[in-house]
Amino acid sequence: SPDPFRRPNVVGSVTQPLLRGWGTGVNRRYIRIAENNLKVSRLVFRQQLMDLIFGVSRLYYDLVSLNEDVKVKQETLTAAQQLYEDDKSQVEVGTLAPLELTRAQALVSASELDLTRAQGLVVQQEAVVKSVISRTGTAAAVLSGVRIIPTDSIVVPATESSPAMPELIRQGLANRADLAQAAIQVRNAEISVKGSRNQIRPELDLIGSAMTRGNIGSSSIIGVTPIALPPSTPAGKQAHIYEAGIQLSVPFRNRVAQADAARDEIQLRQMQARLQQLENQVRDEIENALTALQVARSAYVAAVRSRQFQEQLLDAERQKLSVGASINFFIVQDQGFLAQARSSEVVARSTYIKSRVSLERAIGALLESHNIQLDDAIRGELPDLPPAGAETPKND
Repeated sequence: SPDPFRRPNVVGSVTQPLLRGWGTGVNRRYIRIAENNLKVSRLVFRQQLMDLIFGVSRLYYDLVSLNEDVKVKQETLTAAQQLYEDDKSQVEVGTLAPLELTRAQALVSASELDLTRAQGLVVQQEAVVKSVISRTGTAAAVLSGVRIIPTDSIVVPATESSPAMPELIRQGLANRADLAQAAIQVRNAEISVKGSRNQIRPELDLIGSAMTRGNIGSSSIIGVTPIALPPSTPAGKQAHIYEAGIQLSVPFRNRVAQADAARDEIQLRQMQARLQQLENQVRDEIENALTALQVARSAYVAAVRSRQFQEQLLDAERQKLSVGASINFFIVQDQGFLAQARSSEVVARSTYIKSRVSLERAIGALLESHNIQLDDAIRGELPDLPPAGAETPKND
């Protein structure tokens, strides 16, 4: 006889959304957004690392140029001292007026003052660089008494090897980390809009269920009237029930979902506008950086020519002085002009290399140009360095 109390009931049901909640794209949208946010975090770190390298590079090249200027000032002082010794010898033998010796002394004093100022600027710049590269108090204490000796020299190539403007813009649009972040954020907004639009739809579900209920067999419960079964019915068999159907739920206006969808669409349009604005900004930065590099190169060429002309003028004036066709005043004057021209050339080289770094930053290639691997930076590891005393391979 049927006995619904002999065994527990088992129920299994399956629901498949047909409108609201349909598709893996909607149901996996938060996972996709989380994966994109992980990419954004990596890009943010790349951007921060690039900004750090950009700032340190400019400070380092300033230090290099200031050390070069110290060398120029030292050579100028040596030349002034030599002029003073020559004039002193001529004054002693009576071939030169004592006034010219005073003028040479003034040139030596001015050269010493320029050298002292240049050396002071180097010390100040070293302090700035050490404050940037030392993050902890222990590191700052260790570096406090350490001098930074630059091992690089600023060399301006004979010819410019920068690609054309369209190629630079293409590289910038493909490599810029901030632009890639904005593009991922647009994709996240599109995913959110797709999900919020899906919530506006009516809820139409395909439902299926299967269950087992009761037990067919002899009754052992007092008061239950046995039910006669056909002789062929096996004892102890469960009853199986299968159901299938479609359930439709239409919310009245669904204002909450509509508001969420409208909000997400507005955010998407804002992010798209920001992406377009950022693309335009990248183009402007690359154009300005390339223009600045070209101007810096022209200024360097002009500074080199000015220095060469001053050297020629000084040599010509010395030759005239040797035959009595000039006076010592013009020698002192030309040496001062030559010192200014050489310092201007040092500044022009520094401006050029910093313009080159700015262009590399604008196209997003600053890390690659400095041989910095992003994965090593994320792990906080340094690349493998050659052992001490090993010869560093040179690029042909």
